[in-house]
Amino acid sequence: MKSWNLGVKGCLGLKIEIHRDARGSFVKPFNRSWFQDLGLVFEPREVYLSTSHKGVLRGMHYQSPPHHHSKLVVCLSGAVCDVVLDLRGREALGKFASIRLDAADINAVFVPPGIAHGFLSLVDGSQLLYIVDSEYAPEFDNGVRWDSFGFSWPEEIRTVSQRDSNFLTLNAFETPFSEDGD
Repeated sequence: MKSWNLGVKGCLGLKIEIHRDARGSFVKPFNRSWFQDLGLVFEPREVYLSTSHKGVLRGMHYQSPPHHHSKLVVCLSGAVCDVVLDLRGREALGKFASIRLDAADINAVFVPPGIAHGFLSLVDGSQLLYIVDSEYAPEFDNGVRWDSFGFSWPEEIRTVSQRDSNFLTLNAFETPFSEDGD
């Protein structure tokens, strides 16, 4: 596995090795030792799977302390423009980065606590696997409005949920996170 910093502290792009042969392919998207070698503490607790049509935007989601979490997001089919938004402290607040997650490349993104996450599906049938290190706590589930932090989404947005459209804008947001994401 290869990794690179996305420019938002703690957020990593990951290139996962694909083993191919006459039968097809085999991919291991998570290995605890790999993450330890990167200096990341990541103990998965839940796994989610989402499938989206082209033009669907989901985000920008996070869980507030004490139920905040890290997550590994892997594209299983299709392709998305994946975006991370820093919600930690004063200096980092509002910094964002994006990465194209594409099933053909089997790449992924690691998102630490204190970061909002969202994506725009670039094709029909984009499927994302989320591996998270906390259990979902609905009362701590929140977000920042997807169009309020200066990111230019690369394609037409066709569908956004009412919930995602009703999140506070970044300007109205008061962070529950410290500089290190707690």
